[in-house]
Amino acid sequence: MTKRTASVTLSANDVTYGSQPQVTFSHSGFIAEDADKISLDFAFDGKLTVGSHTVTATITDEYINKNYNTQVRDAQFSVAKATLQVTVTAQNVTYGQNPAVSYDVTGFAYGEDDGVLGGSIVYTYQKDSENYTQSVFTVGNYTVTASVRQTTTTSSICTPPLR
Repeated sequence: MTKRTASVTLSANDVTYGSQPQVTFSHSGFIAEDADKISLDFAFDGKLTVGSHTVTATITDEYINKNYNTQVRDAQFSVAKATLQVTVTAQNVTYGQNPAVSYDVTGFAYGEDDGVLGGSIVYTYQKDSENYTQSVFTVGNYTVTASVRQTTTTSSICTPPLR
């Protein structure tokens, strides 16, 4: 008996880092009652980092493999950067002193934490205008957005001792 020729075509949606694509398939060349027997195992090409990826599939149903020469067409999809929100807080400071700076980062995927951050927070304290400027971390799989919490500067009054 000659095997019947059939095909399965995969499709996958683009996702954001930390999400899995939804993979679907269409088929042609199968007898109607056999189409319900199509069973696939999907595989991705490694960890889903930012960039282009391929999803492949293998037909796992023995009946289909025995009776069909099936071509499986892979699908391409993209992973976009996820967004991290970095909130920088400079603590209250007395005029003339540099503030202590802390930060909070939210939006990590896959259980990651600030250990994946590269670079550092850079800030400038301008004594007269009380402005802080910052540049924030660099991270390959994330887009970083930042906000700064303003601080309060208090004056320091010095009274000379009486003699």
